[in-house]
Amino acid sequence: MPNTSAYREQHQVLLAHLGKLAALLDQDGLARDASKALALLGMLAVGLEDHVTQEDTAFYPSLINHEDPKVVTVARKFREEVGWLKTLAGIYFNRWSTPESIQQDAEAFISETHVIARFLTRRIQVEQEVLFPLAERLEPAPASEG
Repeated sequence: MPNTSAYREQHQVLLAHLGKLAALLDQDGLARDASKALALLGMLAVGLEDHVTQEDTAFYPSLINHEDPKVVTVARKFREEVGWLKTLAGIYFNRWSTPESIQQDAEAFISETHVIARFLTRRIQVEQEVLFPLAERLEPAPASEG
């Protein structure tokens, strides 16, 4: 089954980006200069996209093709939820894609950033507490003979 260490490391990077972004959520400061927040959003967007792509192409398929129907059910549920995450994140990143958009409505940016941060943090927590331990308990797939 897939090794989860790289995914766990990616989670730590994403959480670090969220923490740095949280430190910048000051309405007056953002109204003056949103460049640091925008740079962090860019790093968060790229990191999240990379993480989700890797999960979609390697992690979830290995679980969805598992012989245990319970594993398949859990993997499908998590993968479906990732679709919502991608949609929500896409809307968020598109809305706040320029310094001007953040500066013009810093209050809404702060509010939406809190929402997306809670959502991502909770998702990471559930992956680390439920999904990854499930994958780690599974027997490794037999080596193919060739």
